[in-house]
Amino acid sequence: HSPIDLSAFESYIESIGTTATAEDLNAVGRDITDALNFNTHNIYAGAISVTQPIYMGGKIRAFYKTARLANQLAEIQYDKTSEEQLVAVDEAYWRVISVQHKVELAQQYVDLLTKLNSDVQAMVEAEVATSADLTRVRVKLNEAQMSLTKAENGLALSRMLLNQLCGLPLDQVCILVEDSIQPASQGVDNMDMNHVWENRKELKMLEISKELAQAGVKMAISELLPNIGVTGSYIFSNPNLLNGYQNNFGGMFTVGVAVNIPICHADAFYAIKAAKHKRNEIQYQIDDARDKIQLQVSKLDYELQVAKRKLIQSISNLENAEENLRLADESFKSGLISTTELMQAQTAWLSAKTEVTDTEIEIQMDNIYLRQASGN
Repeated sequence: HSPIDLSAFESYIESIGTTATAEDLNAVGRDITDALNFNTHNIYAGAISVTQPIYMGGKIRAFYKTARLANQLAEIQYDKTSEEQLVAVDEAYWRVISVQHKVELAQQYVDLLTKLNSDVQAMVEAEVATSADLTRVRVKLNEAQMSLTKAENGLALSRMLLNQLCGLPLDQVCILVEDSIQPASQGVDNMDMNHVWENRKELKMLEISKELAQAGVKMAISELLPNIGVTGSYIFSNPNLLNGYQNNFGGMFTVGVAVNIPICHADAFYAIKAAKHKRNEIQYQIDDARDKIQLQVSKLDYELQVAKRKLIQSISNLENAEENLRLADESFKSGLISTTELMQAQTAWLSAKTEVTDTEIEIQMDNIYLRQASGN
C-alpha cells in the first residue's frame, strides 16, 4: 500500500463545503430543527371543578339548623325590643297623666289660698284679723304658685318625652284619652307559671341558645367523622398534548369520589367536651331564669295587691280630709279657728289628694310591669 496523501483529502473536504451538496444538507438540518421547535410563546390553561358533598359528618344539617335558629333569635329579639318600647311609652303616658292631675290639684290649691287671701284681706280691713295672718296666707299662696309652676314645667317635659318615644314633634300637645285614672285589672291570681315561662322572651332566647349549643356539639363531633363527596372537573389547555402536540384548545373530563377520614386527636375530643359544657351551662341559666321569673311575678303581684290596699286607705283618708276641710272652712267663717288651722286643713287635704293620685298611678304601673313579667 502506498501512503495516504493528506493534503489531497483536505482539499477534497474543502471542496465539498463549497458545493451545492452542503447547502442541501444545511436546508434539511434547518427543516428538522424547525419541526422539533415547539411554539410555546402563548400558553393557556384552565380548569372548572364541581364538588357535591354526600356526607360531611352532620355539618351541613347543623349549619342549616344554626342559620334557622339565628333567624328565630333575631325575630324574638326584635319582639322583645318592641315590647320594651311599648312599656316605655306606657310609663311616659301615665307619667303625663300623673303630672297633669298634679297640675290640676295644684291649681285647686292655689284657688283655695287665693280665696283665703281675699277673705283675710277683707278681715284685716274690718280689723278682725291681723297683718300677720295675711302675711302667712300670702307666703303659703306664693309657695302654692311656685309648686304650680314646677308642676306645669314637669308636665311640659313629660309631654316632650312622650312625644319623643312616639316619634311626634316635641312641641305638639296631644290630647290624652284618660281624663281620669281608671281602676286597673285585678292582677294575676293563681297564674300558671308554665304559661308565663312559655311567653317570656328571655326564656325563648335561652332555649334557642341551648339548641344552638347542641348544634355546636354536633359540629364538633363531625370533625371526627368521615367526609364523602363526588367531584367532577374539566381541564383544558392551549397548546394541548391529547393527540400529539397541537396548537389549539383541548381538554378532558374527570369524575371521582373523594373520601376524607380524619385521624382522632385530643383537640377534637376537647372541642366536643367544651361544646357539651357550653350546652349544660345554658341549661343552668334556663333553670335560674325560671326561678327568677317566678320570683319577679310573685313580687310584682304582691306589690300590686299592696298598692290596692293602700288606695283603699288613701281614699278613706281623703274623705276624712275633705270633711275636715269643710268643717274648718265653716269654723273659720264663724271665727272659731284661725287662718293657720284652716291652712293646716287645706294642706292635709292636698296631701291626701296627692296620695290618692300617686297610688292610682302606682297601681297602673304595677299592672303594666306585671303584664310584662307574665309575658302578656
